[in-house]
Formats: sequence, structure tokens, C-alpha cells
Amino acid sequence: TKKGEAMKRLFFVLSMVITITSHAEVYKCVKDGKTSYGENRCDGTGNGNSLNSNAGLNEGLAAFESGNYEMAYSLLNPLSESVVAMAKNTIGRMYLQGQGVPKNPENARILFRKAAKQGLPNAKNNLGVMYADGNVVPQDYRQAIAWFREAADQGFALAMNNLADMYENGLGVKPDHIEADKWRKK
Repeated sequence: TKKGEAMKRLFFVLSMVITITSHAEVYKCVKDGKTSYGENRCDGTGNGNSLNSNAGLNEGLAAFESGNYEMAYSLLNPLSESVVAMAKNTIGRMYLQGQGVPKNPENARILFRKAAKQGLPNAKNNLGVMYADGNVVPQDYRQAIAWFREAADQGFALAMNNLADMYENGLGVKPDHIEADKWRKK
């Protein structure tokens, strides 16, 4: 059926999102020929509370990206237990996929929620994916839409696309192609 095909397409897109959104709010800065990554923009603004709170974030994210999950966990976990939302999101991703830690989707959900509470839009998007998918939490399209909207309202492009898919396919809302197009064009 058309709705069945649409749902397959949506869940294919949604399954890709968690992989992509691990580090979407990390900023790359180049100063004096050296590259660094962090939750703060190069001008010092952003999601991090201070430069000290990001100590180890660059190394942890680099280890994660290179597939050295044990090192990534050892560097990012202390940060995730403090104030660094991106570390919470990345450790959540590790628990979701069982990368360097035992697979534990419930721990992933908890960490995504904590990072989302701190305002991290990719964590909000990840929660939306969980509610749309229904594998970790009971499927709830309205909750998925609420999380996607929060992240989309922050300008998070993947959440905008996911929200558009929800409207396009009538998942949790009446199908609304105009609303879907609005979110795709932002």
C-alpha cells in the first residue's frame, strides 16, 4: 500500500538519522593553524558551559569517529556525567548501537533526554526517532513530532526533514503537504 511504502521510506530515513546526528552541533575552529572541535563556536558561544567543560571532547569525538570506542567512552563518559550535552549524546549513540559498551537502548534514551533537556537539538531529534520507530519506547508519533519540532525550531535540518516526512505521510497528524513543504524549504 502507499502508506506502507511511505512508512518504509520514513523509517529508512529515521534509521539513518541517529548515525548522522551524533556530532551535528560540534563546531570546527582553526586558530594559529591548529584545528579543534567543541560545543562552542569559535567566538566562544554555543552549547558548552566553558572551555574547561570541553576538556577531552575533541579527543573523545575523534576517537569515536575513528572507531576507537573504548577510548571515546573513557574520554566522553566523565564529560557526559557533568555538563557536556554533546558527550551525553555521543555516549547515548554508543549505547544505542553497542559501540564500545554493551548495547543498552534504555541508557541511550536517558542520555538523549538529558542532552535534550540541555537544549541540544540533535538529541531532541534522536528522541523523535526513538518515538517514531517504537523499538526503545512505545511508538508515539505525537511525541516524535513534538521532539522533531523542538529540534526543527532550533534550525536543525535533519529534524526539519523528519518533521516534513511525518506531515507528508500523515504519521501522528493529518497528512498536510503544505506543512511538509514548509519544513523542507526552511
